[in-house]
Amino acid sequence: MTRPSAGTARRARVVRIVAAVALVVACHPSGLRPLPDAARADGAPPLAVADSAVDSGPPARCARATDAARGLSFGERAELGEAVRAGRGFAVGLLRAVDGGRAAAVALVGDGPDVVVDLGPVAHDAPAPQPFVRGGETFAVATLRARSARPLAASRSLAVYRVGPAAERLLDITVGEGVSAAYDVVAAAGAGSTIGALVGWDEIDGHVAAPGGTRTDGHRIVRVASLSPDLRAVRETRTVLAAADPGALPVDAGDVRLAVRDGGYWLTWLASRKEHAPSDPALPAGEIETPSEEPAFGWVEAVPLDAEGAPKGAPRRLTSATGRVASYAVWAHDAVLEVIAKDEPSGSLGGSLVRVVWRGEGSAESSVIARAGVEEETPPVIVDDAAGSAWLSFLDVTGDTELVPLTAGPAKAAAPSHEAILLDGRILGAIDSRLAVATTPAAGRPWLIEWATCSR
Repeated sequence: MTRPSAGTARRARVVRIVAAVALVVACHPSGLRPLPDAARADGAPPLAVADSAVDSGPPARCARATDAARGLSFGERAELGEAVRAGRGFAVGLLRAVDGGRAAAVALVGDGPDVVVDLGPVAHDAPAPQPFVRGGETFAVATLRARSARPLAASRSLAVYRVGPAAERLLDITVGEGVSAAYDVVAAAGAGSTIGALVGWDEIDGHVAAPGGTRTDGHRIVRVASLSPDLRAVRETRTVLAAADPGALPVDAGDVRLAVRDGGYWLTWLASRKEHAPSDPALPAGEIETPSEEPAFGWVEAVPLDAEGAPKGAPRRLTSATGRVASYAVWAHDAVLEVIAKDEPSGSLGGSLVRVVWRGEGSAESSVIARAGVEEETPPVIVDDAAGSAWLSFLDVTGDTELVPLTAGPAKAAAPSHEAILLDGRILGAIDSRLAVATTPAAGRPWLIEWATCSR
């Protein structure tokens, strides 16, 4: 499944970054600037930054296919969310502006006539719905505002819909206070499964033991609900806690992902903790602009789940506990979990990308895809092509799209290629060697769905 990429609103910031890179290149005697040692923890020789800080890779892999581009009108200010493969096309979650607010919808594109199915109004800060496919049918989960006995409580529900000619609301999953916009859903694997789907999200648990025996609020935990085969009831809800932090500080969990594995599922999340304990000496004045910018460590954790959605063992940390992972993407195949983690090391231009391969036990294998030069705000995206391989895309600091083919096997990936034809495009998914791309529209114009043929 895909994650949203940045839109045209990022362009002004990108222009400033490009100007800064150009100034660095111009001022250095050789026209290139070696990266600081902090960006080369693996002992590799210094890299250099030119127009893009990502290593120069192979020529572009993609070319526009001969298929005519199709326009899709979702209305003004429409926002595209994640996409999943549905038959020979894709189901895409989206948000549309309606009178007095926003509405969630699912677009079925690329496999016959394009159809947009409205799910209904959503809270103003709700994300686009998350579609999923089971037994040839398309479903979706959307965030709705729920009533609460406490007027100021930010309660929500996750509504499950069947997406057909019209939307059929099957179930409302009650979630706790402070649930974030990050949730995920995966259809049950195997025809004989005793559950229909798994839904995962993070929320605030206000009764967590803190160091020293005190209690603290604001601790984020992960919850997973297994649904009945007809998706009309919650069979069981489980709480999964992030692994204990080596520094004995509270650890939060968020950005939950689910994926199918042999015999069960993978559950991953982004764990974080503040760099400094409350009792530590105050940081020098001017080092923090607001409390939300207090330095924090971030890393990816994972745990295998069985066929019923219950954890098999303790969570495992897959990246460094002193890293600053801000976002990540996952690809599951066979009995293997692959994580592409984007770190934001200090002292380098842009972030870095690391590929981690884990088989559910033992140590994980890791390799570097890009040591620097990765745009910091946009998550990496992985789409599989239903042929045992996948494509990774990410933005560099100039706002351009880089593409990496992924294949099952050794952890080392191919070098990224710069793909100019994907500029301002959202990769919806892949079918064989073809990528479906939704191009960001100009004001008042429809989205364009195009195909690109890409070689490995």
